[in-house]
Amino acid sequence: MPGKLSGTKIAFLATDGVEQIELTEPWKAIKKEGATVELVSPKPDEIQGVNHMDKADTFRWTVRYPR
Repeated sequence: MPGKLSGTKIAFLATDGVEQIELTEPWKAIKKEGATVELVSPKPDEIQGVNHMDKADTFRWTVRYPR
C-alpha cells in the first residue's frame, strides 16, 4: 500500500548547527510515508548537526543552494 506522500518530493533546507533530532525525525516520518527527500544546503560538502550544544553527526547534502 503506497504511503500518503508517495510521488511527493520534499526538501529540507539546513546548515551547520541544525538540531539533529529536528532534522532526522521528520525526515524518517516523511520517508516512511513514501516521499522522496532531499537535503539542501548553502554549505560545501557536509553540515554539522548538534545535540543541544554538542556536536552530533554530519550530513551530506543532496542539493547545494545556490547552484
